[in-house]
Amino acid sequence: MASASLTDELGKAFTDNFEFKGDYHHFSTESKAPNPGLTIKGVGLVGLPLGEQDAKAIASLQPAVTGTALKRGQASSSSSSVKPGVVIVDGTKVSFNNPHWAGFVDDLATKTVWKTLVVDEYTSKPRCELVKLSLHQPGASSPAVQESPKADGAFATIVIVLPSECQGGQVHVSTGKGRTPTILDTSKNAAFTTSIIALYNALFTSVQPVTSGYRLALTYSLIHTSPNIPKPGIPTAQTIDRAFRSVLQKWKDGKYTGESKPRVPLMAYVLRGRDTEPSRGMEGLSARDAHIVKFVLPIAKSLGFSVLIASLKKKIVGIPHKDHFAYHCIPSHKRSRYGLDDDLFGFGRGLGLDADEDDYMYDAEMRESYWHGDYDTPDMGEIESEEQVLSEVTSLEGGKMSVKLTEFHIDEDNLVPQDAFKDAYPDGESFDRDNGEVKLKYRSNALVLYRPEDETEVILAVKGPYWFLKQLEIASKPTARANAVVSATLQRLEGKGTRGNGWYPEPDEGSTAITLLNHAAAWKQHALWNKAIPHCKGVPIADITAAVANAAKVFKLDLLKDGLLSLIKDTKELNRRFELVKAISSNDPKGSSRGWLEELTQDALSSCTNPTVADVPSLVSVAQTRGPAAILSLIPKIEKTGTYAVLIALAKGLHELRQSSSTASQVKGELGTAVRQCFSAAIPQWEEGLYAPYWNRNPTGETDKTKRICEIVDLCYIIGDLQPCIDLLNSLLQFEPNVDVTKRLTEIHTPLIPHLRSTLAKLGKPVNSEPFASFYRHTISLYLSRVLRTKPEIPSLPSKPMGCGQCADCTQLDKFLRDTTSSSTCFKTTQPRRTHVEAQIRKEKAYLANYVTTETVKSGSPHSLFVRKRPEVMTALKWGDAKAAAQAFVKGVCADERALRELMGARYDDVVKAIEGAKPFAVGELVISGDFSASVGANSAMEVVSSVPVVNNAGGAGGGGTKRKRK
Repeated sequence: MASASLTDELGKAFTDNFEFKGDYHHFSTESKAPNPGLTIKGVGLVGLPLGEQDAKAIASLQPAVTGTALKRGQASSSSSSVKPGVVIVDGTKVSFNNPHWAGFVDDLATKTVWKTLVVDEYTSKPRCELVKLSLHQPGASSPAVQESPKADGAFATIVIVLPSECQGGQVHVSTGKGRTPTILDTSKNAAFTTSIIALYNALFTSVQPVTSGYRLALTYSLIHTSPNIPKPGIPTAQTIDRAFRSVLQKWKDGKYTGESKPRVPLMAYVLRGRDTEPSRGMEGLSARDAHIVKFVLPIAKSLGFSVLIASLKKKIVGIPHKDHFAYHCIPSHKRSRYGLDDDLFGFGRGLGLDADEDDYMYDAEMRESYWHGDYDTPDMGEIESEEQVLSEVTSLEGGKMSVKLTEFHIDEDNLVPQDAFKDAYPDGESFDRDNGEVKLKYRSNALVLYRPEDETEVILAVKGPYWFLKQLEIASKPTARANAVVSATLQRLEGKGTRGNGWYPEPDEGSTAITLLNHAAAWKQHALWNKAIPHCKGVPIADITAAVANAAKVFKLDLLKDGLLSLIKDTKELNRRFELVKAISSNDPKGSSRGWLEELTQDALSSCTNPTVADVPSLVSVAQTRGPAAILSLIPKIEKTGTYAVLIALAKGLHELRQSSSTASQVKGELGTAVRQCFSAAIPQWEEGLYAPYWNRNPTGETDKTKRICEIVDLCYIIGDLQPCIDLLNSLLQFEPNVDVTKRLTEIHTPLIPHLRSTLAKLGKPVNSEPFASFYRHTISLYLSRVLRTKPEIPSLPSKPMGCGQCADCTQLDKFLRDTTSSSTCFKTTQPRRTHVEAQIRKEKAYLANYVTTETVKSGSPHSLFVRKRPEVMTALKWGDAKAAAQAFVKGVCADERALRELMGARYDDVVKAIEGAKPFAVGELVISGDFSASVGANSAMEVVSSVPVVNNAGGAGGGGTKRKRK
């Protein structure tokens, strides 16, 4: 069985002693109380209201004495003396002739007094026992005393003041001697009223002097009889001390462990005083809160606890109560999370949420009210989250925190009582209609307790190690707190720890690691320095250089080798690796690190498979200082995908180095080879990261893809080598059989060609120069052969109507067959009518066998007969549209008829016949090949590695540039 938790036991101590639900006393009058038929042994029947004769008869039972007051419950035969004028008659000598009196007293005890004093229900009816009868004569009074009941289980006293003319005799009730009393006046209309006074035995009572007449009262003990339920009682200084000392001592001794101890070793009791000002400490406490602190503070202080007061903010977030209409409008996943998904009105669909397509029961007006109506914040339903925030933490006499926390979150189990806000009215409320969230905000104050030895753990838990580390001063020697914070920080950096409560801004990992380095250097702990430096991955190089320089004043660099090696090896960016090596070298004037830094450099180059554009300057520097061979060995290792941008940037950088006047001729040749290798690796990735626009209003407008192709063309002229360009253009001409060639040509070729011509014009090159003329020619050939294709031959329909010519179904069939735009029609009708249509189609099989297909779909009622035109039929019917599109495409490539004839050469007539549908356009393999270095320019021409120049005609195939089929 799990042991009780600190939250439960401390909460119970506060609740039992300061959250008392009942009243300390009860006072009421009963004008219709029955006459008890009071009978006293030695007196007889006593009439009410009490008359002078009966009063004197009662007084005669006990002679007047002097001395201390007789405590209630003592019989007249007791040896203890009583106040002069006060007559006490033991309850055993009193009886009642009225049979209804016992029932009256019983109801009074169980229904009236119990509900006032105790509140909670009993399981066994409490019992009343008559203790005594008392008579106060004129001038008589009773001093302040506590009741000392004889009966086991007695916890309260009921005093019934019987009807009797009386002035004075008020009852004073207080929690102790010297405390301000509550005054209960029973003298008003005393002759005809029965007064009821009930109070806990722990209270002090006194009867003030009777100025005239007589005060006659019955005293009963109220006895608790419910088994397994503690006897009711009010808190006293003794009970408070006993309850809190027990829990706090147990906490102090570390006996709350595991799940019985909150994650944050701190407790906060919710104070009820609305006027408390935490920033003023003790002086800012309201009377109610001061009363609590007055009891708890000395106990906590004697056990060594820190005691503070703080402002408390509580926020509760949840969904509307399911009885509120807004509940049915919130996102369905919020309802289903709690098993409450019953979209009564189908509002989910109106909010773009999941809903049954066929559910038309949703109410548009209700939905309109949800979004735009003026209504109060819905009642809270299921709670989604709760958060508690403490701020303005101010010390009381129990000590203060050594670090100012401003504000911080605590967990729910740090708060007592945990239901403190259950029935409280919120200080602020709102409803987020977009997210379907009810938000309630409360403001209060809290009494905060924690063990001083737990303060470091508290701060780490609520603010996190990164924040705490920044608060520590850098000293020459570590303290116990500093060691704890550093240890927690390292655990967090290594992914083993957690951040503080809430989502406050906190230092980043890099700056935290730098702070650790500073502490390690100050403490002369190279092991700590080596653990921290690998976490400086994102730290600016200047800060790392400064940290290494600072460490070099304390340690030999060889002692820091392990940490620095780990940092560099975990750094993916080549450029940053080189900068780190430089930072280390700059702080090593003796060169003791040269050997292992060279190994790191070589390792960085050999493992550089996915460089970034930022690494390019370093790679060019490597080529310059170590020779092109280092780069030539690196390029083949670079990943074949995702590296287009870096390969192009590297090609540019190497070309600039090649053009430098300080570069040797032999080196220039090797650099040229490296440039070509970069281009060869980049071209297959040219579409990387580029996507066709979702909507392109201008078919010939520039797109990201056309822009990149033109950039590649421009670069080829800059480096003096058109082979990469030829490889790219050839890749644009190759397609897998299942590729949508029409879409591809529309997205790439149509917008590309005008911009390609414009690029060539800016470069001062003829727009129809090779290899671009071949690309234009092959693009037209590709469209005519793969998009336009052959005009299908289909049978002509007879002029007479198809079908019976009499029914509506056959009229629909004939209209469909002669419509050049519709590809299908549906007959959703009875079986005889569907059978009739199918019979008419079979009858006209000479025309329709290769014209349409039929299919009966048996879902739904009635079933549906679909008649569809064959694809080749639709192609033939829409040939006019296809012809117009082909003419527009060809015109986009070559707008002038004369230029088209010149471009296509011997195949011009084939182009015309293909567009007219007279003859299919046949092609072989479309490949651009040849040596076009002359068109680049003699001054910058590079050697072009290619096969014997062969320019293919439209029907032939030849060797040449790289071919890559488009997918």
